[in-house]
Amino acid sequence: MLDIIIKNGAIIDGTGKKSFQADIGIENGLITDIGNLKNASAKKIIDAANLMVCPGFVDILNRSDVFGTLFENPSQESLLKQGVTTIIGGNCGTSLAPIISPDAINAIQKWADIKNIAINWSSIAEFLNELSAKKFGVNFGTLIGHTTLRRGLLKKEIRLLQKNELNQMSYIVNQSMRQGAFGISAGLIYSHTKITPTGELTELAKTVATNGGFLSLHVRNEGENIIPSINEAIRISQEAQIPVEIAHFKIIGKKNWPLIDKVLSMIETANRSGAQITFDIFPYTFSASVLYTTLPDWTIKEGKEKLLELLRDSDQKSIIVKEMQENKLVDYGKIIIAMSAGDKSIIGHDIQYLSQNQGLSPEETILNIIIESRGRMIGFIPDLSENNLKKQIASSFSLVASNSAGYSLDYANSGELAHPRCFGSFPRAIKKYVLDEKIITIEEMIAKMTFRPAQKIGLTRRGEIKIKNYADVVILDPAQIKDNATIELPYQFSSGIDYVIVNGQIAIENGNYNGLLNGKTLKKFE
Repeated sequence: MLDIIIKNGAIIDGTGKKSFQADIGIENGLITDIGNLKNASAKKIIDAANLMVCPGFVDILNRSDVFGTLFENPSQESLLKQGVTTIIGGNCGTSLAPIISPDAINAIQKWADIKNIAINWSSIAEFLNELSAKKFGVNFGTLIGHTTLRRGLLKKEIRLLQKNELNQMSYIVNQSMRQGAFGISAGLIYSHTKITPTGELTELAKTVATNGGFLSLHVRNEGENIIPSINEAIRISQEAQIPVEIAHFKIIGKKNWPLIDKVLSMIETANRSGAQITFDIFPYTFSASVLYTTLPDWTIKEGKEKLLELLRDSDQKSIIVKEMQENKLVDYGKIIIAMSAGDKSIIGHDIQYLSQNQGLSPEETILNIIIESRGRMIGFIPDLSENNLKKQIASSFSLVASNSAGYSLDYANSGELAHPRCFGSFPRAIKKYVLDEKIITIEEMIAKMTFRPAQKIGLTRRGEIKIKNYADVVILDPAQIKDNATIELPYQFSSGIDYVIVNGQIAIENGNYNGLLNGKTLKKFE
């Protein structure tokens, strides 16, 4: 007798192939049968008539680890209710291991209160062993954070590495890959790693490539210098012979939006020439980031403390305000404060409202908030183009990811605002760009969420409805699927995800979470 039979569903296997009608049998955590199972018996039979059956979604760019919600909310309910069954952490340069000195963990302080994460590990092996002893609602794997490594090695210093230091980092990367990491990530936009030369990252990438991993790259500049930044990603891929994932690829600043066609053409040409470049997107036209990323590049090159020193100097502050007003990278007045380590009363308000109340310009208001919160604040930044997003979705090199953390509804009491992508990314992409606007087919969209990210990561036996694969399965209702989270009311689960099965056990049934924690800690080579 099988554990579960899913019958009468339209199977979208994840590879991009046309959907087909069949039944699926699941036993001992694996997919054991695909076909006509009308004569088979099972402990649980799910009738999927008029529903779509596909692999569990694989979130290649997730932040639950460094936001701390992996531990505070182990169910990761907002992700499960989107159909996510696997998440990859350690993104944008920050990871929870390896911790080679106490300073390493400071890399995540812009996202979370580090006092809330009880770290009792050092290496990737120790970290993954610690996670293996815990229970989570989803599968979890990690990358090595380049910023975490750099902060651990150099502590508060921001400088070029010496040869012996680069060798030390390469050794740790090699060791970490052998212990189960899936690759390395870098966040070249942030203060402690803006100084990183291309050669440093290329050398580390070579070590990762030798171990079969990939590089996830938050590129150096997403605005007017997006073209040289993408060229850098291409160069690293070619020189290190490594697959590169451009993290949350976007072009910010309205004046820069027309560069999208050039950038997509560059990626296509590079891939034809032997590079291995893909990129992931989240399906929203506003991002969420620490506010100092909206400042001129030169202000953060020497780190957060130096930035705060500059902002306290009235002459320097005036220079920064003037440059922000001249360059106008984003519409600063429309930025909404989502989190602040300082004055909580500003959360939920836009900069225009705050600046008018204070009799200041929007630019001055942003700088004051950065000073008051000591750099730890996050804003929703309306800096992206819907037209560009459609072109990115249509590209054969794009994947869908959430760039988010998993929450429960209890977080609504925190006083902070989560980005709606934490609750709605995957259903939104299906509803908006497949069912409503018909940018791509449902089979192509599911491939961008399952098989292709799984292949990029190097996951074995996940991301595809296939016999002997792990039974991570989603059953969705195309008539009901939609995201419900908004900026004003972000803590709302998506609709239309009827069933989610994680490693052969049902976690979401008839749209309701049953409390199951059946996720596995994933290691490369296992």
